Amino acid sequence: MFKPIIISFASKGREDYLKMSEKLYLSVKEYWKYDYRFYVMNSNRNEFEGMQLINISEFPNNSKFKVESHDKIPYQFKLGLIQTAIDDGYTHIFWLDSSISLNKCPLKLLNQSNKGIMAFHNLGHELKSYISDNCIEIINSNIKEVNSAPKTWGGCFGFDFTKDISKQIFNELIDASLKGAFNESGSNRLEFKAHRHDQSVMSVLFYRYGIVLYNYGHILCYNPHCFEPYEYGQYNTFIYGKN
Repeated sequence: MFKPIIISFASKGREDYLKMSEKLYLSVKEYWKYDYRFYVMNSNRNEFEGMQLINISEFPNNSKFKVESHDKIPYQFKLGLIQTAIDDGYTHIFWLDSSISLNKCPLKLLNQSNKGIMAFHNLGHELKSYISDNCIEIINSNIKEVNSAPKTWGGCFGFDFTKDISKQIFNELIDASLKGAFNESGSNRLEFKAHRHDQSVMSVLFYRYGIVLYNYGHILCYNPHCFEPYEYGQYNTFIYGKN
């Protein structure tokens, strides 16, 4: 069975993500021929340039867990919206933050991934600086594993749920969120800067299960890397940021 979908969510937060996501919508319209679900919260519109938006005031139910508000469990809503799509029979699921847009169809990257998970190396950011002590303990990790694990992007990833390893990792992400691993917490380690919630946990689990991250270049920050001299090439599938 092959049933792919792109999922995203936007609301007004630190920035106006409802406005920022317009670039994503237009890129999906251009490069994607399958289903999509663009959730928006407290928006005054249900479509943009012919692309349908799902206006919600709370996150929909799913078969496995109750999604808590973002202020209670940061970014758990991503897992909830993905699980809702799993419940509806989708097999190849991409999560894209509202700050991400397509430059080509992403299915090739997911299909060519080593174990059915498309994820990217967050170049220039070390996991050891972005994971709390509490999270490390909850997911049964340690500093050695954290120092070895490359940090992944939390706002752009894909799962092929026809693969058992994808199902296992996703279920472990849900379990970690329920145990508090996504929650805001800190560390006295000198290198620690901030906890990065879901992406901190994903980074450890992807490393633990041998998920090979795609290099930076497949995803690019719009400014400065989408301009000459194109330090990281011009083969990207995803673009992060405003333009």
